Amino acid sequence: MQRENLFMVNIGIDQEDALIDREELILRRENPTIRADRAALDEKLGKAIMKNAFGAAGAMMILSTLFLMGGLCFGLMTAVNYLRDKIFSPLLLGVAVGALILGGVFALIRKKLDKKNEENSPLDAFDDSYARINEISRRDLGVPDGVKTVQIFGYFYDEKNVPSGAYDVDEVGVFVETGKLCLHHADVVIGIPLESIEGIVKCGETVTFKDWMCDEDGNEDGYLRYGIEKKQIDEFNDEYSMQGYYSLRFCVDGEPMELIVPLYSAEPLFELLGIEATEE
Repeated sequence: MQRENLFMVNIGIDQEDALIDREELILRRENPTIRADRAALDEKLGKAIMKNAFGAAGAMMILSTLFLMGGLCFGLMTAVNYLRDKIFSPLLLGVAVGALILGGVFALIRKKLDKKNEENSPLDAFDDSYARINEISRRDLGVPDGVKTVQIFGYFYDEKNVPSGAYDVDEVGVFVETGKLCLHHADVVIGIPLESIEGIVKCGETVTFKDWMCDEDGNEDGYLRYGIEKKQIDEFNDEYSMQGYYSLRFCVDGEPMELIVPLYSAEPLFELLGIEATEE
């Protein structure tokens, strides 16, 4: 039986702020004022990142690169003139040496500025600001203190691009409220009626996903039993594969659906629902 993944979004149609296709399962949304505050903070962060990138350290990086490249070019010209025409130019050599020295000086200055930024980055203050907004949002959405989290597999798609390949990974807070299994995701609370839940099934097929969100590496002792394999896709992206996953199965208006959870992340669901997984 084909089941619809709860955390999938059709981006081929106009859905403002859509997080899942089944919008009717969303119980509460974040207050628009809080959302506006978050958007304003995002804008400030973007400007701070640009300023930090093109500030003193950025300028030193550009200058060091220009002077080092210039020094190498003048040095090469000096060597070529001497080897080809037996002409030695003290001026060209002096310019080359001077450029290389300045390039080295600017590189050292940049290194010191980078270290200073790492120790006391102007972007660090945004961590506290986001933490405050997230806490205000959590209380506004009625999410209890100390909720446990699980990771979930989802994807974005459009009508011309049937979901395939690796899943996206996200994290949700889980708790039970008035007959519903609630999922706190981003700026909403999603509710799955407990009476609609059929159970949790352990599926044996290999699942591929894009991100690793755990604090420890997948090859650490705690994750070895899941057989997680990492594959580098390109210079900036990796993919992970794992033999199996958990499928929390339920129905919405008679339509079969599922919440797909990594093997290493499902324990809070078992504790909340008081059920054990069955084998597919």
